[in-house]
Amino acid sequence: MKKITIVGAGPAGLTAAYEILKRTPQYEVTILEQTDRIGGIACTVCHNGNYMDLGGHRFYSKCDSITKWWHAIPGVTLLKKERKSEIYYNKKFLDYPIKANLKSLRALGIKELVLIFVHYLKAQMIKKEENSLEDFYINRFGKRLYKLFFKNYTEKVWGIAPDKISPDWGSQRVKGLSIFEVIKDSLKSCLHLKDNSNTQTSLIEAFYYPSYGPGELWSAVAEEIIQMGGHIKKNCAVYKVQIEKKQITEVSYRWDGKEISEPTDILISSMPIKNLISGMENVPDAIRKLANGLVYRDFITVGMLIKNMPIKTDNCWIYMQDKSVQMGRVQIFNNWSSSLVKEPNETVWLGLEYFCNKEDALWNKSDKEIADFAADELIHTGMLSDKSAIIDTHIERIEKAYPAYFGTYKHMQEIRGFLDSFENLYCIGRNGQHRYNNMDHSMLTAFECVNHILDDVKCKDAIWKVNTEKEYN
Repeated sequence: MKKITIVGAGPAGLTAAYEILKRTPQYEVTILEQTDRIGGIACTVCHNGNYMDLGGHRFYSKCDSITKWWHAIPGVTLLKKERKSEIYYNKKFLDYPIKANLKSLRALGIKELVLIFVHYLKAQMIKKEENSLEDFYINRFGKRLYKLFFKNYTEKVWGIAPDKISPDWGSQRVKGLSIFEVIKDSLKSCLHLKDNSNTQTSLIEAFYYPSYGPGELWSAVAEEIIQMGGHIKKNCAVYKVQIEKKQITEVSYRWDGKEISEPTDILISSMPIKNLISGMENVPDAIRKLANGLVYRDFITVGMLIKNMPIKTDNCWIYMQDKSVQMGRVQIFNNWSSSLVKEPNETVWLGLEYFCNKEDALWNKSDKEIADFAADELIHTGMLSDKSAIIDTHIERIEKAYPAYFGTYKHMQEIRGFLDSFENLYCIGRNGQHRYNNMDHSMLTAFECVNHILDDVKCKDAIWKVNTEKEYN
């Protein structure tokens, strides 16, 4: 029996394992997961009876097969949720995505709205060549709205100015979105004509969500994999990949203080490309240098349990566009699912999200210092009265959460060409392709990968093509 080794027990790796085992008995499948958790960044963390979703994962896809796949996993309750998010800007709250309504008028004022519209018209008449993410946003929203909302938030997420980032990030995250689309979407909603199947992903109004967060579903998938004969090994950090005659022949990993090497016939990797190539021998110097130059953004979530929230809201997410706070987003877990909170009627369970790098001062603060810093920022926004309202806190640090579209990203085609030269190596998922995929996109790369393996397709273009075409967004 041939052996398939999958690196990473996130959505991509788990989907690949599940699909292979479900569709054929020909392979022995083993997943090597670096952490002690299932689901990657889409796991659910339990702290003192309260559950944290690291990053907020909406179960929505334009691909019907993905939606059906989620619903087919046994033992998981998927709640249908109305998408409700807000923007915090200049000490005011606006709907997100921004809507052409009275709330926006009151928050921004007539003068600002007129300026936004004038700048948008100018951008439509004089299109900029899209050499950066800044150009991408200005072409679709105008310079005024770009500076008000997109510029500051983008700098929070990536740590650098948008004019230093490839426009690819915008095309893969908000392709087709513009002020025109926002206005059209608002009118359709008012007239009850909206159809999510033809709506930009950023404008969807409903999604599914597991009662106990995304980890509930991915843990159930892991159980199915084991029942079908698959193996999942946790706390296994892959550090070396053996190559012979353009074939991956062996994978080495560290587990419980030991170094273990196991042969493999096929390697499916969702680990960061930077790490994958660093573990290979005889890599051309130019490729190794490019791989080492790939950049990632790290992530901190502060779980904060409070007695009450002065601002009453039924929103799941609040995007912190305001420059006065370093905080990027606020999740209100009560509004995602009451099951995430031990005492949902007596307490409010928040997730305060910070984008950073491991070298940053915030990352290297103690858990208590991070919690105090987050509490001060929350008080500043008016979402927390004072620190006496805090009952409990918990800190989660996530490395390489977001593959960045700068550094040596512009050379990804060269890196991909090197990886594709190994016939039995398949790169899938967000970090596996160094692409900011949504969860369903990562799953689609796994579906394509399995199709290639079972149908013996040599060209891997279809695997890499996911989330580059408009129908995926």
